[in-house]
Amino acid sequence: SEAANVTLDALATQSWEKKREKARKDAERVAKQMLEHQARRQTAGAHVFGRHDEDMLGFESAFPYDETPDQLKSAREIFGDMCSDKAMDRLLCGDVGFGKTEVAMRAAYLAVLDGRQVAWLVPTTVLAHQHFRSAQERFAAFGVRVALLDRGQGTRALRLTLEAIAAGQVGVLIGTHRILSPDVVFSRLGLLVVDEEQRFGVVQKERIKNMAYGVDVLTMTATPIPRTLQMAMLGMRDLSLLTTPPKSRLSVKTLVSPFDHETIKFAIETELARAGQVFYIHNRVHDLEAMKGFLEKLVPGLRVAVGHGQMVQKQLDDRVIEFLDGKYDVLLCTTIIESGIDMPNVNTIIIQDADCFGLAQLYQLRGRVGRRSARGYAYFLLSPGLTEKDEGYKRIEILREHQALGSGFVIASHDLEMRGGGHILGDDQSGHMSEVGLETYNQMLDEAIQTLGGVRPSRLGDVDVKLPIDVKIPESYIHSSQERLRYYRRFFAAGSEEALKNLVDECADRFGPLPSEVERLAMLARVKRLAAQVHALSVTVSAAGTEIKLEPALLQGGTEHEDLVRRILDVCNRRERDVRLTPDGRILYLGVRAKDFTGDSLGPSFIKLQMFLGLVAGASQSA
Repeated sequence: SEAANVTLDALATQSWEKKREKARKDAERVAKQMLEHQARRQTAGAHVFGRHDEDMLGFESAFPYDETPDQLKSAREIFGDMCSDKAMDRLLCGDVGFGKTEVAMRAAYLAVLDGRQVAWLVPTTVLAHQHFRSAQERFAAFGVRVALLDRGQGTRALRLTLEAIAAGQVGVLIGTHRILSPDVVFSRLGLLVVDEEQRFGVVQKERIKNMAYGVDVLTMTATPIPRTLQMAMLGMRDLSLLTTPPKSRLSVKTLVSPFDHETIKFAIETELARAGQVFYIHNRVHDLEAMKGFLEKLVPGLRVAVGHGQMVQKQLDDRVIEFLDGKYDVLLCTTIIESGIDMPNVNTIIIQDADCFGLAQLYQLRGRVGRRSARGYAYFLLSPGLTEKDEGYKRIEILREHQALGSGFVIASHDLEMRGGGHILGDDQSGHMSEVGLETYNQMLDEAIQTLGGVRPSRLGDVDVKLPIDVKIPESYIHSSQERLRYYRRFFAAGSEEALKNLVDECADRFGPLPSEVERLAMLARVKRLAAQVHALSVTVSAAGTEIKLEPALLQGGTEHEDLVRRILDVCNRRERDVRLTPDGRILYLGVRAKDFTGDSLGPSFIKLQMFLGLVAGASQSA
């Protein structure tokens, strides 16, 4: 979230606790919705597709290019999902030009072979027409009828298409969100392919969700929206990645500049000198004609075509085809070319006011060039007055840092961090994670899911341990602040004694013998893990002794909780006399006090505290 929308809290304050509690309740509500949605998908059942190995082999061998290892792996994963009795919900994430469409076509052919229909949903009319032409060519030799459905169809053509769909005569239907209309009735829908999901609005996504019950769903994107990526990270959706670039593919070189006449002229003339073409993105329809005049004046003899979404469909299609045929040098347009347009002769893109676009949108636009063996160039022109503190500038910097092929998933992760994941199943895009942070919210969500599933979640991150000693990783030991933070997290996330020991050995191997502060950190991590096994909220060592505050739920109703308390008391009274359990859920242990954590007694005191917690943890585990 933007800094203006975030207020920082000290951890030990009521304000932070209220935000955490509010976020936890929201996570519980979302978890219930998630499980209800998943349960409905499971109870709706799914068609179990046959393998059709021989027919599929013939279709695959007709592919004119060499598949990448990732394409083959993703296709196997998708076929495995489709041939199971569980409804597929898979996210196929891969850079533009990395072969997502071919993988989806193989899935579509498997569905058609089994007598099922395929709905292929795309965000724009231009992309729908391109996919339609590609699918017709790919399926022509295999007897599959492919139909197109968009807003540009005449009344009679539309009626005939709808009738053919209802009668089951159409195998693959490709179209815009017109597919989601109530008058589109499928005879035997088996597979729903959603292309470039990030381009659909919330209302369309809700319709897609309702349409998907009992149907296998394959979602394709280069840069998944935060909510989709979050669902994949939580395990709600299966994930396949295409990260291997096609042969001879080069990364697109990204150049950032203020709006400058000489830079624009140089970019255009350089591309024309190698017999290429240029995309110029100007996302304001009202002054596209003025911009055309500017470009023609800047580069004499330049042939400029104008295209935007408000044009009559046939006029737009004709303009794009003419540009594709080489009748124009520059296509001056809005973001209509963002999704799926494949024009191998266009290898330079200039984006005006690039800071006004979203991160994923810029990545998609950059991917429109350099789709073959020629080097692509992307010029990001910045708005006047932009500073390094602006969000738009940060987005540009992320793209400049990640120019390597296959960076889409990394960029989507940055997008998730910058924007937050939003509500997974609703239309609120902000959610509560802007207040408590992505990782904390995801942890709460995971705990809520486990609790609803009857599993008591580990609260390792929630245990507050207060000891009267200095515990830290000194800067002199690990110089990088990012590395120090990473190791703090790894120490406190170690879920077993073996994991902790391996981490200590790794530190010694990488950075040298452990300083005393880091040895204490390892001891503290061990105490924290044992306390989490006891279901403690906090462990505080003071002058009076050690206080272990238990979760309130342990003392509320039910024989199970009573047995647990009885067992803890029994073990403690049998092995340790200096201990008592209070009615408000605190264990008071007098065997370890603040004065013990000094000088040579530090190590033995730690060991004694660990042994006591291990004793109580053993009791709680046996219960």
